Amino acid sequence: GLCDILFTPHRNELYADDFSVYVVPRNAEDDGEGKSRPDFFEGVATIVTKLFNIVQPNAAYFGQKDAMQCVVVEKLVKDLNFPIKIKIVPIVREADGLALSSRNAYLTETERERATVIYKSLLEGKFFWQNHFSKSKEPITNERLSAVIKTKLLSEDLVSEIEYITIGSKSTLARLDTIDDSGGIVTVAVKIGSVRLIDNILLAF
Repeated sequence: GLCDILFTPHRNELYADDFSVYVVPRNAEDDGEGKSRPDFFEGVATIVTKLFNIVQPNAAYFGQKDAMQCVVVEKLVKDLNFPIKIKIVPIVREADGLALSSRNAYLTETERERATVIYKSLLEGKFFWQNHFSKSKEPITNERLSAVIKTKLLSEDLVSEIEYITIGSKSTLARLDTIDDSGGIVTVAVKIGSVRLIDNILLAF
């Protein structure tokens, strides 16, 4: 698409040599992406705060693929009273389901073909959850649903590491011990060969 104005400040304009004030989101490092990338979301919260103050937008758009970033930004706007509407846009996927990412370019041709197991595992988990509630109204445990996703991921030889599988609240990503028919969100970080990829899926009917 086209854009009317592009704001591209130099790093030195945003961070002076004596820069010392940071925005630190609490609980961002408890699980999943935050735990895997310590201090990363402190940087996210700080730069987003600076950009919001400089640009003063009416609305800001963030992609669902980085679920923790979305949670941090939404809480930032709420807690610091920014008059900004945060819009979370759906994950954009290739025709075979792989989430679009600049990191996909580092995959070999074979790895690229096999990387679709990430989305397939998320779908398998979602279908398992949906089928469970078509037969029973009892909540399903986090461990049981995670095991379904993990088994599918491990069926692919090129999955070299499962960094995390989390199932949490849609609004906060806080871990859910059990998942009822109100759903949640599943987030994963997986290495295909040496390439780290993240993805997620909402548990909803």
